[in-house]
Amino acid sequence: MTLPSGADYAMGAEANVDILTWVSSGKVVSKSNGFCDDVLGAGSLHIIGAGRGLSHLAWNAQEKAVFFQFWILQDNEGGDPTQEVRAGFPELEDGSFKILASGFPEDDPEDGETCEDGSPLTLRSRSRFLHARISAGDGAAYQTIPGQSLYLTVVSGCVTVGCQTLEAGDAFLQDDDSQLTVMAAQDAVVLLVDVPVDGACR
Repeated sequence: MTLPSGADYAMGAEANVDILTWVSSGKVVSKSNGFCDDVLGAGSLHIIGAGRGLSHLAWNAQEKAVFFQFWILQDNEGGDPTQEVRAGFPELEDGSFKILASGFPEDDPEDGETCEDGSPLTLRSRSRFLHARISAGDGAAYQTIPGQSLYLTVVSGCVTVGCQTLEAGDAFLQDDDSQLTVMAAQDAVVLLVDVPVDGACR
């Protein structure tokens, strides 16, 4: 989604969903009732866990901004609304997928009281949100567990998945194989969402 400077993107009441916002460029301010405003720059990840419900959510572009938003149903309904934000994450040198947010217990930091810069943010479902920056000619592979769907979005560049070529703005769904390999025809940035087949991502 692209917002010109000063523009708003707003919605009404939402519940039982995690709303992930990853900023590709520019600067966005998140404004949700019950939470302090958060300024999100390029590379930032912001997660609103709607829980039992929020009456208003909005994002305002302080300058022209491009961001990607994903909505993932919670495994269990209810709970207090939550907000988490991370200004950026260390990138893996080999271009591998980096887990930015997760609801898999094995992805939790070993020390629950310590949140390091590279540790994943929390999701309320058996899901993951991942990022990869892949150099031309290289690839990135990801393995999930049975019963999951994989949603790939190309932020920039050009990649291939099997026999399909995907360019910036294209998306790809895979729900019949737990292994995904992405090859970069050009330098590329991709986002990957790993969610239960019976869940939802939009």
